Amino acid sequence: MLRVVQNGFPKAREAADFYAACEMGLRETLRGIRVYLDSYEDEKLVN
Repeated sequence: MLRVVQNGFPKAREAADFYAACEMGLRETLRGIRVYLDSYEDEKLVN
């Protein structure tokens, strides 16, 4: 399970750019996690 929490909200004028940057960062982070997990796909993952 992966839980992502975002705290703090910028003013309306800044919000669009802020959330676009957050989205890009989250996509890159999730892609990195996927690459890491895929490298262990043949191994049994232990909880």
